[in-house]
Amino acid sequence: MRSPLGRARVWALTLAVALVGLVATAAVSLDLRHRDAADAERRFEARTELVTSAVEQEAERYVVALELVAGALAAGGPVTGARFDAATGPMVDVDFQGATSIAFLTPYVATDQVERAQRVWRARGSTGLVLRLNPDVDRHVFAVFSRPLDGSPEGRTGIDVTVAADAFAAVQDAELAGAPRISRPYELIIDQDLPPEERQASFSLVAPVLGGPDQELRGWVLMGIRGQDLMGGLLARTGQGRVAATLSAPAAEGAPPVRVARTEAEDAFEPDEDLMAASEAVQVAQTAWTVDVEAATDALVGGGVGTPGVAAVTGAGLSAALAALVHLLAAGRSTARVKIAEATAELAASEERSRRQAVMLTAVLDSIGDGVGVVDADGSVLVHNPAGRALLGVDLHPAHPLADRAIGDVDDPGRWAEHYGLFGLEGERMEVQDLPLQRALQGEACDGQLVVRNAARPEGVTLSVSARPLDPASGLAGAVAVFRDITAERQRRDELASFAGVVAHDLRSPLTAVDGYLALLQATLASEACEDCHGRAAQVEDFLARAAGAAGRMHLLIQGLLDYVTARDADLDRSAVDLGQLVAEVVVTHQENPHPAEVSFTVDVPPGSTVTADRERLRQVLDNLVGNAVKYAAPDRDPLISVVVRSDGPHVLLEVADRGLGIPAEEIDHVFEPFRRAHGGGVSGSGLGLAICHSVVTRHGGTINARRRLGGGTVIALTLPRARAAG
Repeated sequence: MRSPLGRARVWALTLAVALVGLVATAAVSLDLRHRDAADAERRFEARTELVTSAVEQEAERYVVALELVAGALAAGGPVTGARFDAATGPMVDVDFQGATSIAFLTPYVATDQVERAQRVWRARGSTGLVLRLNPDVDRHVFAVFSRPLDGSPEGRTGIDVTVAADAFAAVQDAELAGAPRISRPYELIIDQDLPPEERQASFSLVAPVLGGPDQELRGWVLMGIRGQDLMGGLLARTGQGRVAATLSAPAAEGAPPVRVARTEAEDAFEPDEDLMAASEAVQVAQTAWTVDVEAATDALVGGGVGTPGVAAVTGAGLSAALAALVHLLAAGRSTARVKIAEATAELAASEERSRRQAVMLTAVLDSIGDGVGVVDADGSVLVHNPAGRALLGVDLHPAHPLADRAIGDVDDPGRWAEHYGLFGLEGERMEVQDLPLQRALQGEACDGQLVVRNAARPEGVTLSVSARPLDPASGLAGAVAVFRDITAERQRRDELASFAGVVAHDLRSPLTAVDGYLALLQATLASEACEDCHGRAAQVEDFLARAAGAAGRMHLLIQGLLDYVTARDADLDRSAVDLGQLVAEVVVTHQENPHPAEVSFTVDVPPGSTVTADRERLRQVLDNLVGNAVKYAAPDRDPLISVVVRSDGPHVLLEVADRGLGIPAEEIDHVFEPFRRAHGGGVSGSGLGLAICHSVVTRHGGTINARRRLGGGTVIALTLPRARAAG
């Protein structure tokens, strides 16, 4: 029998061991809980990042596809049904989930021009087109070509996009930005006949079609997309049933975000369950959308493992705790394998998407009639499409008589001019620093013209070149150039200029002689020596005055023709032009010139009103407009001419208003046509002044129109691109 002291020591030892065991158990339990929580949080963060990245990549794929179609349509001449079908054809074979159709939208059409626009687009290939205009607006944007992407039997054309406010807002945003933009969520026009339960939050992705050296707006391409069809499956695949994910887009100002797509976790969340949540912003066509992700800790790999381990340690002691730890390590190994498998599958899927995009890009580039070349930062050639290789003589068709003289590519910018045979328009060898593609490699966006003459192109080819640096955001430094054969176009222009010069010279020579003889005859009649002539002097002088007037009108017509040809075909010398200074010069000139009536001016040009334009051509426009305001003054009141300049987004609006005779209503739509005069006899002129103005303004990428002024008179309004701020 043990003594009380022995039993006390045993109990004390037992209690001590128990206490140590409890302390150790509590420590291990707490450590496991922290590890489980951290492990679950890491996996949740990885899953959230995977979902967010997948959404951004999928959206970017659609944006890139739309940009390729817009680029293909902008690279050639006028947009036709055949060119639209060729540009959008590759998209049929690519899986664009949720996409309903892709359509080409016209530039703005005024209400009174709808019938004319319908005839034009029918002639370009939209057979049977019927334009259904929105009666609540004055300018319309119509879908004239369409290709279904959702299996529908036919495209949908004739729709006036202005009836869908959110889609039209995206059209305007894409125009201002010169880049793709996405609309706020709305119900697609084609879905408004579906039952409410079948409608989805949808959106339109819009890209502008900008063509020509001046990046003129030729229209837009629009893709309609149903949100749940596009993103619902993607969220489910990336979430793999372990997380619930919601994709939301911003709505109108002051309204809550609109849910675009939603996927649920495999197991529904319980009210008392420990949940993890995160909200991440994603960029979709330069618009911030939101991805909200939720998950139950126990549903994530590694979550919940610590709790049963602590229970086992408390119940079974140190050995159970070790067993739980071994189990935790084994579970961690299994988790790592699952994560590697998931990452491998995502990588394979990403590679497949990249491959499909590369195939589509190649198909689009091969179908473009203009040459396209891409070089890296060192000047090594990355891409030369077939049209570009043929224009440079790099690679000719085997049937070409000079196919054996193809010169191949060279990767050294210092040898480009010599190797490809690059010359200026005057025949001089181009310097390396003057080549458009080399300037683009230095970060400068530039346009120019050059001549290619080499062994494969001995006859010489004149090319129009547009070169731009690659966007650094793409991850690739370098430059891209688009070049077009303008040999025939330049030859026609030179022939026309030569013809105009010859005609002007041949007409002016006899006119000069007529003027001289008329002057001599008038001087003779006026002299005292011609005694026998004085009886008929009045009649002869009337005939002479008529002849002199006819000669003057011929001079005026010749000068007008020369000005019209120059305004239409001469190269533009663009620079930053201060409108305030230019308007002041024109006003002073007309104030100093004698006029039958007293001319007064009101001028309102804010400081800093600067445009990018050819100064001499723009002065010619202002001089014509102010001259017309003076010339067509009303006989019962003195001319009052107003010149006003206002900001109009990326453009500057300039208006010249008068209170003169005005333009008859039936002539308002024709005054910019050559030789079209709104008023008949009594006022001199060639009928070319407003035609010259129209040619100059449109070549600058602007617009010009005329309207009647209330109370009498005319307002001529024109827009010009605003000059970019330095730096």
